[in-house]
Amino acid sequence: MITILHGEDEVASRRELDRIISGFEGQIIRFEKTFDLTDLYQATSGLFNDKVLVIIENYLGGKKKLDLDAGDANVIFWEPKEVSKTVIGINKSLEFKIPTLIWKLCDSLKPTNGKQILPLFENTLKTTDIEFIFAMLIRQFRLMLNPVGLAPWQASKIQSQSKVFGEENLKNIYQQLLTIDYENKTSLSPLSLKNNLEKTRDQKIASRS
Repeated sequence: MITILHGEDEVASRRELDRIISGFEGQIIRFEKTFDLTDLYQATSGLFNDKVLVIIENYLGGKKKLDLDAGDANVIFWEPKEVSKTVIGINKSLEFKIPTLIWKLCDSLKPTNGKQILPLFENTLKTTDIEFIFAMLIRQFRLMLNPVGLAPWQASKIQSQSKVFGEENLKNIYQQLLTIDYENKTSLSPLSLKNNLEKTRDQKIASRS
């Protein structure tokens, strides 16, 4: 059986992949991006292929269809973006979309918008992991500094947002977020990621409302 985990909410899709892995009793084989189909068929063939879980990451991007018959074997494709219906075909798929509230939170980021940001932040935390919210905030400030790869209407929107901050202020906030990210990943900060993010929010955004 083939299962496709895809969508832009990578934290949620990774959590689901980890859940599947932790509950699987058998051999786990992983492939990344490119792999030899012969190796895949060897891994999933035989009398005991139900005891093998094959995980293939970052393989379906750009493909128009998936020509693969896994038979009774367990094969999971994990993709960090949405894949097309033609790729999914008749296979089981789980799509992990970015919650609408996160987009609203990112769009509301302005130095004078603290009263709107506070409830948006708290409401977003109720349904979304703090790690994903944090990653999206870093992305938003990075795009405000350098809107590369955006559609014209998106670039225009984010450039208007960046002007409200000013380049120097944006650089300071972005650097502070990167510092929090580093300290959180290396356990250098005594504060949790949520506490660090709230501290930054209060200092750099809500304090100007």
